[in-house]
Amino acid sequence: MNDEVIYNQIISFARDDVLIRPIAKSYAEEGKLILVLDNSERILIEGKEIDTIGHKKRIQELLDSAEEKGHAVDPKAVKHYAAVQTDEGTLEYVLVKW
Repeated sequence: MNDEVIYNQIISFARDDVLIRPIAKSYAEEGKLILVLDNSERILIEGKEIDTIGHKKRIQELLDSAEEKGHAVDPKAVKHYAAVQTDEGTLEYVLVKW
């Protein structure tokens, strides 16, 4: 069963790269958040890696970094943060809804 979750954007942070992409559809399934981007690419995030309250300082640092690169995001629009470990390091996500 899919539980629909609404997000408008995902901001990805890896090393010094900032990437902002629109989300076409998002839903939760079997403890995972599945994000479908406008180009049909899917991003899968384990539910245990998503934080709703903590990491406020880190989220602000990421938003400041995005703003330095020309991407202003209202901190009030941030709904969730996730950090995923990959072979290449930590990939951080900020999920936005407006």
